[in-house]
Formats: sequence, structure tokens, C-alpha cells
Amino acid sequence: MVYDAARGQVTLFGGYNGTTYFSDTWVWNGSAWTALSPVHSPSPRSNFSMVFDSIHGRVLLFGGVGPSGQLSDTWSWDGVDWTALSPATTPDVRIGAASPLCLEPGNLS
Repeated sequence: MVYDAARGQVTLFGGYNGTTYFSDTWVWNGSAWTALSPVHSPSPRSNFSMVFDSIHGRVLLFGGVGPSGQLSDTWSWDGVDWTALSPATTPDVRIGAASPLCLEPGNLS
């Protein structure tokens, strides 16, 4: 779950309830949750990292674990649909990596 400053809402993706991995996308507007139906979505997973990219105005999702094991893919959310990204290099597979909150572009302190 991450705050999407470009759209002024919280974005929730996927998760695991002990028996099922999810690939659903929800948004919280401050008073209600809304389930969305994007055309594209990352595969079902939990323990991934999500962060808001304030320079590009998008939410980024990386890695996690799903029914088929550990994942190392990267996705971008624009408030309407998920897009699979293909960076030239990626971190190794990981589960639950920390995600910082950066309120000022370019300042991670």
C-alpha cells in the first residue's frame, strides 16, 4: 500500500490471506475504498515493495512472492492501468524490501 500523491489517494495492490494470493487493485480516497478493474495487472503476490515516484507521478511495484515463488519484475501504476516495465538492470529477487517515503523529489534524507 502506498500514498499516490499525483492522484491524492492510497493505492493497495494484491496481498495474501493465508491461502490465496491476490492481484486486485484498490484505492482509498480518504473516506471509502474502491475496487478498480485495470486491463493489466501484476501477477498475484504479497511481500512486494511499492513506492510513489514523485518525478514521474506514478506508483512503482517491485518483486514479492506469489504462488510460483519469488518475483523480480517491475510494474508502474498510472491511476488507470498497470504497465510492466523492462529496465536494463534490476535488483536480484527479494521479498519485503523497504520502501521509503520521499516527500521532496530528489531528497531521500
